[in-house]
Amino acid sequence: MSHKLALSIDETDPNALYNTAQVLVSLAEALAEVHPDKQDEAINLLRQAIELFDSCLTRQELEYSEVAELSLFGPKEFGDSDDVEMQEVPTIPEASDAVKVGTSPSAKSRQDLREEKQQEGFARVTAAVSPDDLLETAQADLTAFTVLVSLYAPVESTAIETLAELITPLLKEKIPYYLYLQDDHQSKFSESSSPTNTRTDTELSTANWKVALSNARYRCRSVDAKTYSRCLDDSFSSLLTLPATTAWQPTVELDIETSASSLSKEKIPFSMALLPYADALVDLADAVGDVASSDQYDENAALRLSALSRALTLLYSSIGNAQTTSKAQAARVHITIGDIQLRLLQIARLRGTPHGLLMLREAWAKEAESNFQTARMLLTGSLVSRELDGSLKIGAPDIKAKETELEAMVKEAVASVLKSDPCSGPETLRATVQKTAPGYGQRDVDQVWQDMVEEGLVTDTANA
Repeated sequence: MSHKLALSIDETDPNALYNTAQVLVSLAEALAEVHPDKQDEAINLLRQAIELFDSCLTRQELEYSEVAELSLFGPKEFGDSDDVEMQEVPTIPEASDAVKVGTSPSAKSRQDLREEKQQEGFARVTAAVSPDDLLETAQADLTAFTVLVSLYAPVESTAIETLAELITPLLKEKIPYYLYLQDDHQSKFSESSSPTNTRTDTELSTANWKVALSNARYRCRSVDAKTYSRCLDDSFSSLLTLPATTAWQPTVELDIETSASSLSKEKIPFSMALLPYADALVDLADAVGDVASSDQYDENAALRLSALSRALTLLYSSIGNAQTTSKAQAARVHITIGDIQLRLLQIARLRGTPHGLLMLREAWAKEAESNFQTARMLLTGSLVSRELDGSLKIGAPDIKAKETELEAMVKEAVASVLKSDPCSGPETLRATVQKTAPGYGQRDVDQVWQDMVEEGLVTDTANA
């Protein structure tokens, strides 16, 4: 691996540390998704990545302080770097009951790094570290923590709380200071600096971490669904710009029976938080369905409906904005919307579902069918346009686009059946799926069905 080779050549190079850590996070995510039985291996990769990110931050802080001392601002304005005590990086907990907090062997104190640089000299010329660099590394570190905490749930409650403790200095001390440095830097170089999304990205990463932590705690039954829901709203709602006339309310206070049919039609002004917030709301609904499953319509079912309806509002508001500029991105949003509507139909199957919600089933199925059809058409158009502009050779396979097109095709067929009969059983739906998508292998079609079952979009048992 080229990144590990670079790290072996110079283990103090921030770029090598950062790039190697990013590769480890990507490998861990892929491993956890494709091979759930190798979760421990994925956790170890994430632990290594977090240690590398922490070492990278320590090195970047040192280089930034040295440049600041030599800059026109002088050391007095920024403060001497020795005045800021660098904490030792604790060891990330193993996936076991015995979780210990120690000192990471790969992390070095700022004084250690200073002495090393004095010994090796300054033969290498590197670009100066900026506040954006510090925030970018902190954001990547947050992402690694977020993935890791999701893998610990629902059995490693002790490890989850240890992670929450370990990340506190990053959230409470480092990131706020990096944001201050960024503001200070931009105010002094406003004539030469361009707008940056680093602050927004960092805020989103922080919100994602908070919600992932609440999700893990809920799955471990350390908090209840309402606490989880409030944390989600508190983490993301401040990142939205809500109109004064909005009907937006906290999820747990939403009157779902009167608003389920109209809430998704409300438009929320564009924000980079729209899609992450919607994803988090879907995760909330799925988590409540997993932990508090019941065949009766109860307050947990109402909370799931509320979360999904709010997610629809955000997703519909995102269509046509900067987050969905490509046809492939727009298609994925339409598929996500259709998935939510299939989830709503599943909840409406519960015994005791209010009559007002039962009356919405046909509309949900019709909208789901329309969204899957739109996604399929967007994907087909995307492939044609790429062939016309030369970015894809005519006749060449685009595996990812074809897989997504098949997904939309199968789901569209399911929604079409449910539109005619919302009570259609799994046998009818499965028979329809098996006749869907001529030209695709039956194994691929069956895999889409199985994914739908696992995601709770359909059921595979007659009595469910």
